[in-house]
Amino acid sequence: QHHSLTFWHTEHVRVPFMLLGDSAFAFTDYCIRPCGGDPERHNQSQRKFDERHSRVRRVVERAFGIFSARFGVLRKAMELEPGIAS
Repeated sequence: QHHSLTFWHTEHVRVPFMLLGDSAFAFTDYCIRPCGGDPERHNQSQRKFDERHSRVRRVVERAFGIFSARFGVLRKAMELEPGIAS
Protein backbone atom coordinates (compact mmCIF):
# COMPACT_ATOMS: atom_id res chain seq x y z
CA GLN A 1 0.00 0.00 0.00
CA HIS A 2 1.44 3.35 -1.06
CA HIS A 3 0.64 6.34 1.17
CA SER A 4 1.29 9.42 -0.93
CA LEU A 5 -0.58 11.99 -2.97
CA THR A 6 0.47 13.08 -6.43
CA PHE A 7 0.04 16.71 -7.46
CA TRP A 8 0.31 17.78 -11.09
CA HIS A 9 1.39 21.40 -11.40
CA THR A 10 4.49 21.77 -13.50
CA GLU A 11 6.02 18.41 -12.67
CA HIS A 12 5.17 15.26 -10.74
CA VAL A 13 5.83 15.71 -7.04
CA ARG A 14 5.04 12.94 -4.59
CA VAL A 15 3.95 14.25 -1.20
CA PRO A 16 3.49 11.89 1.74
CA PHE A 17 0.27 12.41 3.68
CA MET A 18 -0.84 11.78 7.23
CA LEU A 19 -4.32 11.76 8.69
CA LEU A 20 -4.86 13.50 12.02
CA GLY A 21 -7.01 11.57 14.45
CA ASP A 22 -7.98 11.77 18.07
CA SER A 23 -7.43 9.07 20.66
CA ALA A 24 -10.37 7.05 19.27
CA PHE A 25 -8.39 6.28 16.10
CA ALA A 26 -5.76 3.57 15.86
CA PHE A 27 -2.20 4.76 15.45
CA THR A 28 -1.00 3.56 12.04
CA ASP A 29 1.77 4.50 9.64
CA TYR A 30 -0.57 7.08 8.06
CA CYS A 31 -2.70 8.22 11.04
CA ILE A 32 -1.19 10.43 13.74
CA ARG A 33 -2.94 10.80 17.06
CA PRO A 34 -2.01 12.58 20.29
CA CYS A 35 0.39 11.01 22.78
CA GLY A 36 -1.47 8.69 25.12
CA GLY A 37 -1.49 8.56 28.86
CA ASP A 38 -1.42 11.28 31.48
CA PRO A 39 -0.45 14.65 29.94
CA GLU A 40 1.23 15.59 33.23
CA ARG A 41 3.79 12.83 32.59
CA HIS A 42 4.63 13.88 29.03
CA ASN A 43 8.02 15.36 28.34
CA GLN A 44 8.39 18.75 26.64
CA SER A 45 8.49 17.35 23.08
CA GLN A 46 5.34 15.25 23.68
CA ARG A 47 3.48 18.27 25.09
CA LYS A 48 4.58 20.38 22.13
CA PHE A 49 3.50 17.68 19.68
CA ASP A 50 0.06 17.37 21.35
CA GLU A 51 -0.35 21.16 21.32
CA ARG A 52 0.49 21.45 17.62
CA HIS A 53 -1.61 18.39 16.74
CA SER A 54 -4.58 19.96 18.53
CA ARG A 55 -4.04 23.31 16.82
CA VAL A 56 -4.01 21.72 13.36
CA ARG A 57 -7.10 19.63 14.11
CA ARG A 58 -8.99 22.76 15.22
CA VAL A 59 -8.12 24.48 11.93
CA VAL A 60 -9.36 21.48 9.94
CA GLU A 61 -12.56 21.25 12.00
CA ARG A 62 -13.23 24.98 11.48
CA ALA A 63 -12.71 24.55 7.74
CA PHE A 64 -15.25 21.71 7.65
CA GLY A 65 -17.66 23.90 9.64
CA ILE A 66 -17.28 26.71 7.10
CA PHE A 67 -17.77 24.32 4.17
CA SER A 68 -20.86 22.73 5.71
CA ALA A 69 -22.35 26.17 6.47
CA ARG A 70 -21.77 27.25 2.88
CA PHE A 71 -22.75 23.97 1.24
CA GLY A 72 -25.72 22.57 3.17
CA VAL A 73 -25.54 19.27 1.30
CA LEU A 74 -22.51 18.40 3.45
CA ARG A 75 -24.69 18.37 6.60
CA LYS A 76 -26.74 15.33 5.65
CA ALA A 77 -26.29 11.91 4.12
CA MET A 78 -26.19 11.62 0.33
CA GLU A 79 -29.67 10.75 -0.90
CA LEU A 80 -28.50 9.14 -4.14
CA GLU A 81 -26.63 5.93 -4.72
CA PRO A 82 -22.97 6.75 -5.52
CA GLY A 83 -23.27 5.23 -9.02
CA ILE A 84 -26.25 7.45 -9.83
CA ALA A 85 -24.75 10.64 -8.36
CA SER A 86 -21.93 10.93 -10.89
